[in-house]
Amino acid sequence: MGKINSLSTIADRIRFLRSLTGLKREEVELRHHITKSSLEKWENGRANISAKNIARLINMALDYSIECTPEWLIHGDGNSPKTITLSSLGEQQVRVGNTIEMLLRDLNYFKTTYPQGLTLMVSDDSMADHYTNGDFVGGLPVDLNSLKEYLDYACIVQTADGKMRLRRIGYDGSWFLYGTNTRHKGSPYLEKNVTITNAAPVFWHRIKL
Repeated sequence: MGKINSLSTIADRIRFLRSLTGLKREEVELRHHITKSSLEKWENGRANISAKNIARLINMALDYSIECTPEWLIHGDGNSPKTITLSSLGEQQVRVGNTIEMLLRDLNYFKTTYPQGLTLMVSDDSMADHYTNGDFVGGLPVDLNSLKEYLDYACIVQTADGKMRLRRIGYDGSWFLYGTNTRHKGSPYLEKNVTITNAAPVFWHRIKL
């Protein structure tokens, strides 16, 4: 499905995406920490929206079972937003242990939809309470030259040692990674002077069941 004629501008598409969630601007600010004033400016075409905030809107929509691609929201290309179909498994089947099947199905769907994307299973509690051990996250890699646009944003990060983890990105003359859970124990909560080789801001979050 191509462009929708009535949604010819990014402002129109942002406004339409919010309407699908059923949220008022005040509710978006309260629940998702996107300010009402910024959202109003984006929806009325009075301010440009960054790639970081595009990802935030997409992630917000996913919380309401609405799938939206960055390509559609930015350019109007590809499929328009759609409601994610719930599992065909019956309620009883879910209770008896088919949740792994459901999770793998959703993970495969992400990989098929975004073949260039990165996925990661969260393996610690450094980003709790929003991301917990056993969750899956996904995102699209960004140009490392524009990495400063994603400061303080949750990203799947790969470093020069080949390791991948979910962290926020910071910069103080050199790159550093940090978590959001100050009670975290185990892997480093703060890593300084890291060399980032790949980074994908998270816009897909599959909470474990």
